[in-house]
Amino acid sequence: MTCYRYLVHFAYIGKPYRGLQIQGNCGPVSDKTVQNVLQKNLRTVLQQPSLKTSIGSRTDKGVNALSCCLHFNLPLGSTLENGKIVQPPNLEKLAKNVNVRLQLYQESVRVLKIQQVPSTFHCRFQALCRHYVYRLAIGRKDNNDSYNQAFVESAEMQWVRDSMFDTGKFIKAAEMFSGKNQFFLYKKSDKKISRVGPTERSVIVHIRRGNSLSNEYCGGSAEFWDVHIASCAFMRKQSLISKRIKQTSY
Repeated sequence: MTCYRYLVHFAYIGKPYRGLQIQGNCGPVSDKTVQNVLQKNLRTVLQQPSLKTSIGSRTDKGVNALSCCLHFNLPLGSTLENGKIVQPPNLEKLAKNVNVRLQLYQESVRVLKIQQVPSTFHCRFQALCRHYVYRLAIGRKDNNDSYNQAFVESAEMQWVRDSMFDTGKFIKAAEMFSGKNQFFLYKKSDKKISRVGPTERSVIVHIRRGNSLSNEYCGGSAEFWDVHIASCAFMRKQSLISKRIKQTSY
């Protein structure tokens, strides 16, 4: 029996889920994670009830992903419960069948592509970069149309700020975090955040003007800014960076 490894690229809307990663407590509520939804449907389609997946990154509850990945092993040559021998799957058909089930059960997850990778490949430890995008929609309160447009277009996916927001300070503050700096790792202990120790990490922070459908088609004047934060490794409590950038923008 030979185990083949497959990499799954997928996208999702995070609002219905309790984050990406499977939770340790597999109760009916904590079970609702993106990884668990994909794992269950892969098990069903492949008829592999013990199949386990490994994810390449983590996101919290409510975070969306345009592209993420996980991998799983498939024991080719093994025998299924119905007596059939496990054969190499048609990867295009596999992706389609999983998406059919996801759509049937109204899941906000879609498989983009599935590919075979070397058995030594690990989607977490061999990732070259992790790229996060935060969108700010700035609607000026002295302009009701602008403010309301920003609110509607940014609903559930972006941040809305008012006329006190200083774009110049915001961009200048972001530049302070870009490059190789001493960031701190944090952990939760008794619901308190305590510092573990310093770590040097390269982070790229880039800000650029975002596109707006309301501005293009309705003549709106709301401002949209996209904050790109990229690093080769996980940034635990990464929101602390974005919070400090925001605090200096008022």
